[in-house]
Amino acid sequence: MANIAFLQEFIILFGAALFVLTICNRLHIPHTIGFLITGMLIGPTGLKLIDNDQAVKIFAEYGVVFLLFTIGLELSLKRLRKMGKGMLLGGSIQVLSTIAAVIMISYWFGKTVNLGLYFGFIIVMNSTTIVLKLYQDRKELETPQGQIITSLQLFGDLMVVPSILVLPILSGMSGVTTIQLLIRFGGGLALIGLIFFMGRFLLPHFLHFIVFTRVRELLVLGSLFACLSGAAITGSLGFSLALGAFLAGILIAETDYQYQVQTEISSIRDIFNSIFFISIGMLINLNFAAHNLHYILLASLAVVLVKFITNYIAIASLQVPARINIIASASLSQIGEFSFVLISVGFGYKLLDYNLYQYSVSIIVMTMILTPYMINWAPLLFKNKNTLKNVDRDKPGVQLHNHVVIAGFGLTGQHISRVLTSANIDHIIMELNGRTVNEYKKQGVSIIFGDAVQKEILEKCQIKTASIFIPVISDAFALRKSIKLARQMQPDIYIIARSQRLDEIEELKQCGADQVIAQEFESSIEIVIHLMTKLNFPGNVIQIQSKLLREDGYSMMRNVQTTDQVSEKILRVLSAGTTASFLLFEEHHAAGKNIRQLDLRNKAGATIIAVVRGDKAFTNPTPELELQVNDVIVMMGSHAQIDAAFHFLETGK
Repeated sequence: MANIAFLQEFIILFGAALFVLTICNRLHIPHTIGFLITGMLIGPTGLKLIDNDQAVKIFAEYGVVFLLFTIGLELSLKRLRKMGKGMLLGGSIQVLSTIAAVIMISYWFGKTVNLGLYFGFIIVMNSTTIVLKLYQDRKELETPQGQIITSLQLFGDLMVVPSILVLPILSGMSGVTTIQLLIRFGGGLALIGLIFFMGRFLLPHFLHFIVFTRVRELLVLGSLFACLSGAAITGSLGFSLALGAFLAGILIAETDYQYQVQTEISSIRDIFNSIFFISIGMLINLNFAAHNLHYILLASLAVVLVKFITNYIAIASLQVPARINIIASASLSQIGEFSFVLISVGFGYKLLDYNLYQYSVSIIVMTMILTPYMINWAPLLFKNKNTLKNVDRDKPGVQLHNHVVIAGFGLTGQHISRVLTSANIDHIIMELNGRTVNEYKKQGVSIIFGDAVQKEILEKCQIKTASIFIPVISDAFALRKSIKLARQMQPDIYIIARSQRLDEIEELKQCGADQVIAQEFESSIEIVIHLMTKLNFPGNVIQIQSKLLREDGYSMMRNVQTTDQVSEKILRVLSAGTTASFLLFEEHHAAGKNIRQLDLRNKAGATIIAVVRGDKAFTNPTPELELQVNDVIVMMGSHAQIDAAFHFLETGK
């Protein structure tokens, strides 16, 4: 019966999660918040559908283990080095400034420095799960603010481990001096470092042996074995289970099997993570939260404000435009999920009493709930002031006319610039990556540092005398605003915009774009063209197909009703047959024979409709025309007839 009761609790847990997440999905609320709400509803202080949440807490603890394991998988040493300045400089300033601000505020309220430092550790964490998921859904991870947010969050995730390790020191554990704790801390880290060093050499061989068996299930089991073994090792040394899982993830990230492991364990990770957030929702005492809602709201807004300011200071050190800084700072103004771990551990060390514990949990959840709205409202906080603070002050030396202005110098921008340079067409590029600007300036490229949504930047690019404006930037807000601004400043300019989604086409055209290229659709057109070419479709049919696909702003893809009409057009063209060309070599059977001798129609079914010889073209070749080496024979017929003709012209069979 105990097993049945346990099963019933999990049926309630997942059933309630399904119901709440369905509603959250309709309201565009992130799933993480939906899990928190689920926990509040079914928890001991909610509808009391689950009173005994001990089993869920156990699963939640292992949810954190798997969460940190997957974070480690994404934090290979190569990636950490690549993050470089953005992660180390910006992350360090963010962490130190936030902790310092929290210590001062706590001291002002009469709390000890130790408690202030503990609260600083809690507040400095950001929600990796919520923020990165929102940016991924918005397809903005590759935007400047998306890259900054990713680097700062990775640094924040790294802070989880040392924060947990110093909690015993902050709690002033009885019978243990600070020196003893530091020795234990240092010795434990040294031992973990040794194990990490050994694992870096042993784990790749272990995974290679597993992969060599070609049994897919073994890779899943091997990954879980590495994760849980790491957790067991650090746990036995007195550290957190999550630390060992985190280190195991980093070790696997250094191997060639990183992405396959991520794929294999993703479903397991998602299950445990969902349980983790549901269990956090259960921790909230709804009665306490209701009676102290005004304090919780004020404290939550204070946290958001403090984090916004400290984030802004940190990101400003990376020398990014104000708009990017505001968006990134607002996106990182919540408290993250790992703070729940710090609260639980701190509560066990008696750093918090029950009231502070409930305040802390409620404030974290409140800042998480505010996060989607902060991300949506952040671009609206930016005012396009007349400031040249972030403008490259090196003015172009030559006044240009009828030139091209390119916003964004990623892969697409570089290709466009290369084509324009080869054609000797003047163009100016604006880019937000300072390193890219400096690198290409040295190569003589006409590029300036600046944001396309600022009027001063467009003026420096001489937008009023330009003929074409091409914004190829990933930031949807900046894309729309730059198009509107360019159209206002130069009404006659031709604007070619790149969109990442089909549903943005009409909106970008309303903003002022003359032509919108949908990135996800163009790739499908290229696949169709290559497919038709491989299948020997006539060139004119390929042109008609691509034209029909692109006509009227991809309307056929947004209106299913037009599909049949397009198919009928293509079928009418295809009914004429397929054309193909054949280059004649000396060893081919057809070399030296005339068309009558070949009798290609009877032998293969195809018809010769033209012969191209050097600069001459025989569009109506006579039966007596003798075929010579290097002639190009143009034939018409079905796919099967063309294949048979190729074989006959080569071998005579």
